[in-house]
Amino acid sequence: MRRTNIDADQVKKVEVEEPDQTRVYNGGPGEPAVRSAGKSVFFIGPEGSGRREVGRILAARLKLGFVEIADAAALQSALDGDRVVASVDKELLQDEALASTLNAGGVVFYTMAGVQAVAEARGLVVDEECKRRIFAEIDEWEPVFMRMLHFLLPGGLSAEATAASAADKLYMVR
Repeated sequence: MRRTNIDADQVKKVEVEEPDQTRVYNGGPGEPAVRSAGKSVFFIGPEGSGRREVGRILAARLKLGFVEIADAAALQSALDGDRVVASVDKELLQDEALASTLNAGGVVFYTMAGVQAVAEARGLVVDEECKRRIFAEIDEWEPVFMRMLHFLLPGGLSAEATAASAADKLYMVR
């Protein structure tokens, strides 16, 4: 039996339809990297959603490199090279071929965030016009993010808690 870094009272068994198949979630074994099928992990979301900070925390936890992807060459390098955790600029997702390659080649997390949190993270004065602009931006981009994601990470949690949630979700990737 493999040792874990969690207490027995934290283990939650989940019954699945396949015979002799049980998976453990909720803070499972300490090396989630082995459960994500060797794929890189990508964070998408609006500027100010915390995707970079969450990505850095998860990368440290998984003992992987962290990269910021701003162009097609960097994305291809991340897909072809060693496994990494990456923050992907949303503009890359406008290219359907790149978006499809990203989705097929890695595990994609959409880091959601509310208008107020995004404005504060960007250092903006939060007035009604600011809120309106950010809401319009999120409204425009959210369908793109939702098409891309494998997992959703809701806002409102600390970066550490969000990274822990992402690590837990990696256990589901085969």
